[in-house]
Amino acid sequence: MQSVSKKWMIVGGVFGMLILIGLIIAITSGRPSNKSKSSSHVDAFSGETVSSPAGKTPETFGTTAEPLKLGFDKLLNYGISIDQLGSIEAAFNTYSNTLKQPPKQISVSAASITSQDNFSDPTAPFVILFKVQFDSANIYQAKDVYTGLSDARLILLDSKTSQQLYDSGVISTSPS
Repeated sequence: MQSVSKKWMIVGGVFGMLILIGLIIAITSGRPSNKSKSSSHVDAFSGETVSSPAGKTPETFGTTAEPLKLGFDKLLNYGISIDQLGSIEAAFNTYSNTLKQPPKQISVSAASITSQDNFSDPTAPFVILFKVQFDSANIYQAKDVYTGLSDARLILLDSKTSQQLYDSGVISTSPS
């Protein structure tokens, strides 16, 4: 009699385990996966991460004709104002729109940023030089020239030939 009840206990235990495993599978299969289908990558030129997670608004949302700009905020570390940075970004947009195929992304190499200032001459412009890359392909030398607190000027050069490709002229900024 005792061996029969042990058998039923074993059968009942196995049956109970199968029900428990079935419940666990049913519960976990209904949950969304922790592995998000994100298309994120690190931009090698600027070092910034670009992400567009599934089901989320992409970083390019709301920028209809403007390229995604990466690394531009690093220019603020060299003493320009947010308004001057906005003017330089606008100058890049203007130049981009002159191209047959405007870039979707413009990246600033933070490692290439240098500044030039002639402290002995108060009228000399403040200059920031840096490399910029369009769509992970073409690399240009950018020269930002500042002669006052409310102006900016972008000069873009071909990095191989040093030929001037674009000069925005002086852009006056107005404080926000």
